[in-house]
Amino acid sequence: MEKLKERIVKCFTPRPHTDLQSEIINIIAAPIYLYTITGVFYHSFFYIMPYYYDSSSWTLFCQKCFLATIYFEMMSNWLCIHLVDNSLKTQVKHSTFNDRNNQGATKTDLESGIVADKHTPTRKGKIGTIPGPVSAPPTPKRRSYWSWHLCTKCDLNAPPRCHHCPFCDNCVLKRDHHCFFTRRCVGFYNQRHFVVFLVWAVFGTVYTTAHFIPYLLHVFLVSAWDLFAPFALLRACFGYGDFTTANIMFIFTFNLLFVMLSSAFLFEQIDLINTGITQFEQKKVDTKRLVISDPRHINDKVKAVLGHNYASSFVIPIMHLVYPPHENPFQWPEHKIYKK
Repeated sequence: MEKLKERIVKCFTPRPHTDLQSEIINIIAAPIYLYTITGVFYHSFFYIMPYYYDSSSWTLFCQKCFLATIYFEMMSNWLCIHLVDNSLKTQVKHSTFNDRNNQGATKTDLESGIVADKHTPTRKGKIGTIPGPVSAPPTPKRRSYWSWHLCTKCDLNAPPRCHHCPFCDNCVLKRDHHCFFTRRCVGFYNQRHFVVFLVWAVFGTVYTTAHFIPYLLHVFLVSAWDLFAPFALLRACFGYGDFTTANIMFIFTFNLLFVMLSSAFLFEQIDLINTGITQFEQKKVDTKRLVISDPRHINDKVKAVLGHNYASSFVIPIMHLVYPPHENPFQWPEHKIYKK
């Protein structure tokens, strides 16, 4: 009992630089996502589509295959967001030094800012070795945003755009934001999966919502109040309804929420890719004093996130192993920094 109590207290005790609300969202967001998406797929596959289409027709078969594809793409990219590692610690651990300029380099050199990673793509889009920044300067008392800095928690010198996440407890390369629905930070290596996930999520949630509404109106609803999920649950608890209807209402309500959230995040990511900055820089950097500009063509900016053959990422989730992001996470030579 004591151990269980300690774990519960630990779960609801905010970590440094977080708050209780964020901690709670970090705990419940992923289960809500899995419950909603799996519930939508299950009911659409076995009940809603057969309601609309003849069970012996090819149309029903095609609709079910289409639903299965959407579900597969969403879940596989959701898993990739969680599993693909962006942490600086991992890069320090697995980096190799086969570049001619870095022969004889050690882990200490990397921790000091001398970086060579064989998995980093060259500017031509091929896999090759790119030497990183020459060295991280001594940590000054006052530093600019676009500079190497010492992370006291990781005990590593972090490159520009690399920030420590209190939830992941890691320095994340090109940290964009912490995604509560995957409990993982979106950064250099998994931003592509976040973008692809959002594209499929918007398409899938809108598509199922269009089929959900007529089905609910004709099959499940006793009154318009049942559209309000908590009311449907109360009706079921007092015997005036059933829990199946309440469950459907909660799934439908959360699906509508995901329509709005995924659409908002997708438009935001499109804007961030177009401007060449991260969500962290958009919200945390004082644009009145520092301007971050990426003058590259939009095609190059997309490759910097989705890799060289970026169209394939929307079909095959593991294409990050073949076409990594077309950029170096330790150097940002294409970006222009202006101080006002």
